[in-house]
Amino acid sequence: MREFYKMIRVFGINLSSELISNGNKNLLEYNEILINKQDKIEIFSTAFCELLIRSNILIIKSSLKNNQNKTLDFNDIITKISSTNENCWILLANETLFNYDFIELNLREISIQKEKNQKITSMCASQNGLYYIINKTSLHEIKNDNTQKKLHEFASHQRIKKISCGMEHCVLLTSNGDVFSFGCGLRGALGHYEVNSLKVPKQIEALAGLKVVDIATGSFHSVVLTSFGDVYTWGWNTSGQLGLPKVFQHTFQNISSNQQQVFTTPKFIKMERDETVKNVYCGSKHTILKTEDNRIFAAGLNNFGQLGLSTLSSKKDKFTEIPLKNIDQKTKVVCGYWTTYFIDFPS
Repeated sequence: MREFYKMIRVFGINLSSELISNGNKNLLEYNEILINKQDKIEIFSTAFCELLIRSNILIIKSSLKNNQNKTLDFNDIITKISSTNENCWILLANETLFNYDFIELNLREISIQKEKNQKITSMCASQNGLYYIINKTSLHEIKNDNTQKKLHEFASHQRIKKISCGMEHCVLLTSNGDVFSFGCGLRGALGHYEVNSLKVPKQIEALAGLKVVDIATGSFHSVVLTSFGDVYTWGWNTSGQLGLPKVFQHTFQNISSNQQQVFTTPKFIKMERDETVKNVYCGSKHTILKTEDNRIFAAGLNNFGQLGLSTLSSKKDKFTEIPLKNIDQKTKVVCGYWTTYFIDFPS
C-alpha cells in the first residue's frame, strides 16, 4: 500500500488536469489526491489557477489558454501567500515579498517600506492590491502599480489577529474579538448599514458586544464566527452564499437594475439543529461551515459542484449538510474561487 501523508479531496471546477486527470470539468464526487509522506504541501486556487506550496517552492497550475504551468523556486521558506485572479503575493521567512502576474508570467520583488525590526504579521490581497499588517497594529497598502502607503494605526489593545479580503472589501479581526471593515460597500459587504465605501477601517457596530473568533470573505460577502459557535453573514446574496433563504431577503432597489439581493448588516444564521460551528470558509460565491462534531454544511453557488453535493444545482440558499466521511478535527478545509478542498491527515 502506498504510504501517504495527506489526502486531498476536492470538489468544484477541475483547474488542474495534471493533479486530477479524470477529464471532467466539474468534480462532483470524491477526487482524491494522495501526497507522499515527505511532501508537506498547502494548496490554494483562484478562478484560473491552482497554487501548491512545498516549503520554498510554488507550483502554479494554470487553466488559462496558452498559459504554461510554472514552478517558482525561492531562496527561503514561503510563510504567507495571497492571490487574486490576476496575481499572487508571496512572503518569505526572511520578509522578502514577491508579486507574480498570472497573465504576464512575470515575477518581481517588492521593496517594502518598513524598518528591519518590523514584521509582516498578516496579509491579504484584493483586486486593488495587497493589504498587510506590521507588528499586528499597523495597516499598510501596496497597490498593483507598486505605490505604497500606511492606511491606519490601530490602538495597542486592538492587535490584528486576521485580515481577509474580497474583490473590493477587507475585513479585520482583532485579538479581543472586534471586527473592522473598509473598502467598497456597494454590495453591502462592509456590514455598516449603508452601502458607502470606506478608505479606513471602521468597527462593525452590529457585532459590538460579541466576541468574534474567526472571519472569512467571498468576492462580495462576509462571514464571522463567535466564541459561542454562532455564525453571522452579510453582503451580496445573489447565489445564496449567505445561507439566507429567498423568502427572508430584502432587496435594495438602487443597487442594480436586476435587483440583486443585498444585506448591509450581519444576519444571524439559525442552524437547523442548533449545531455549534467551529470554522467558517468562503469561496467566491459559496460558504462552508465546519461544526464542533465535524459535520460540513454548505451554501451558495454550486454550478461547478463546489458545494460537494452529489448533483449539480445552480445554488443553495440555505446551509445544507454535505455527507462527507472521515472528517475529523484535523481535516483542513480550503475554499478556492470555484473549488472546495478537504485536506486529511491519515493516521
